[in-house]
Amino acid sequence: MNNWNQLADDARVWLYGANRALTESEESQILLMLDRFCDEWAAHGAKLNCGFQILHHQIIVLGVDEASAAASGCSIDSSVKVFRDIDAQFQLDLFNRLRSYHIIGNTISAIDSTHVKAKVDTEQVKADSGFIDMLIATKGEVNNALIKPMSQTWLSKYL
Repeated sequence: MNNWNQLADDARVWLYGANRALTESEESQILLMLDRFCDEWAAHGAKLNCGFQILHHQIIVLGVDEASAAASGCSIDSSVKVFRDIDAQFQLDLFNRLRSYHIIGNTISAIDSTHVKAKVDTEQVKADSGFIDMLIATKGEVNNALIKPMSQTWLSKYL
């Protein structure tokens, strides 16, 4: 069961970015896979209060409220496994940490970090361009600080 809306703002989150926008059918299938996973996710026998969502048809977020039970190494490994399964089924390259996500026009653009400077040079990406911060750690940050101007991120060195 997806408890995203019931998770506290300090709930721990993991973000996985896809190399492309998901189709409606893919989103439905992924949400179902995550729903099944969350129904059974536990740490040392204690059920974890977790939730998930897909943002901008491209960013998959898993969150766990650790107030009642903390995610342990083994439980985190099991969450990675479900994302590996999703990745394999839909070919999303979810584990590529060299990719950054920018809002260009009204769409999310996945850009290899080695190409960001070229995008800045051609003004496709600017200082005030929206950047999705994949390094955020809490649900509150997902809700309030997911998108930042590029000038306020680690990529500002390319400006």
